[in-house]
Amino acid sequence: MNHSKTDLMHLFLGEVEPDALFQSKLLRACGGIHALWEMSEDEFLTKTVEVLHPETAMELYAKRDVGFLSGKLDRYEQAGIGILYPEHPAYPAQLLTIHDPPELLYYKGNPDILNRHERCIGIVGAREADTYGREIATYFASNLSRRDVLIVSGLAKGIDGAAHTGCLAADGDTVAVLGTGIDIPSPRENLRLYFEIEERGLLLSEYPPGYPGGIYTFPRRNRIISGISHGVFVVQARERSGSLITADLALEQGRQVYALPGRAGDDRSVGCNRLIKQGALLVTTPDDIMEDLFGVSAMEKRRTEEVPADTHRKNNLAPLEKKVYSCVGLDPVSVDDIIRACKIGVTGAISILYRLEQSGLVKQVRRGWYIITDIAEAIK
Repeated sequence: MNHSKTDLMHLFLGEVEPDALFQSKLLRACGGIHALWEMSEDEFLTKTVEVLHPETAMELYAKRDVGFLSGKLDRYEQAGIGILYPEHPAYPAQLLTIHDPPELLYYKGNPDILNRHERCIGIVGAREADTYGREIATYFASNLSRRDVLIVSGLAKGIDGAAHTGCLAADGDTVAVLGTGIDIPSPRENLRLYFEIEERGLLLSEYPPGYPGGIYTFPRRNRIISGISHGVFVVQARERSGSLITADLALEQGRQVYALPGRAGDDRSVGCNRLIKQGALLVTTPDDIMEDLFGVSAMEKRRTEEVPADTHRKNNLAPLEKKVYSCVGLDPVSVDDIIRACKIGVTGAISILYRLEQSGLVKQVRRGWYIITDIAEAIK
């Protein structure tokens, strides 16, 4: 298959260590991507002497072969993998505003969504998030995506996965930025989500196929999450959390940082509460972000306004059903909690919770533990 010279040039650059700063240094030494591609071997070895070991430079130059690079692109295309670079029309324009944008990105899925939206939010947070955190991330992502906001996260378990899931549930566009090679789903818990995003959204990585993740690759990818976004929303973060790295990078890049407040003394909320003390905007509803970042009033009529829960079903609940329903919120409550709070028997509590669950008003997050489904009501 014939490939453009531009694709081949940038793929050749990808043969060196996948580090944007190092690749930029190499380009500066050679005088740019076109000069890198056109220069003779002697000139290449001379120009790169302060950047590459001579033996490494010779090995790299040997790969500047149209047949070799075309064959690699053919294999990528067969695996559903494409490449993006700063001159590519699908390369995220917002990412070019940071000081170390990736010189080469690998993708799976639809790259057109990167520049389809005028609004983009990164949602990150704790891997070991609790039910409350996951539900909030899901709700915010779903609500914002209905307002034509692109949702970006890192496919990690916990908050990241919940944000992607909420976006997809609302038929929105989501981008997952990986800290591994584009063909390595990580973590394994989100394997199904990885393939769903590949089909309905976009997987993105600066690491080539087969490249394993390391202790430095995941923090490095965080700058891409914040770089693509106009703002970053942190939902639960421990004191030493990768989410705080993303927040710091966002501030360095001139992005707004938002944080969900949490309980004092809650390990999962220490990071968010600290961000708020340091100047991050405290948010409790998606409207807070829309108003602050995009100037969209909460009262503005939106064609994508989220459909509210069926208030008719709530209004027609029997008195004891209303009492049980009022005991359920975003923090999981057990059947025993309901029995004590409502002073009813086991059979009665289980029967009412079953009816509420069948009506879609509550859901069971684990055996015998329930939360409300109308999150908008719960966070009023």
